[in-house]
Amino acid sequence: MKLGIAYIVLGMLDILVPTFIIFGFNIAIYAMCLSTGIFLIVAGLYWINLVQTKGG
Repeated sequence: MKLGIAYIVLGMLDILVPTFIIFGFNIAIYAMCLSTGIFLIVAGLYWINLVQTKGG
C-alpha cells in the first residue's frame, strides 16, 4: 500500500517538477518526464489495487 502511494507521489513530482523548471523550453525532456510520471502513477494505482484485492 505504501509503495503504491510512493509511486503516485513520485509520478506527480516527475510531472510537476519539469513543468516548473523547464517551462516548455525542452519538449523532449518534458515529454520523457511526463510519460515516466504517468507510468509511475499507473503503476502505483495498480499496486494499491492489487494490495487491496489480496487484503493487505
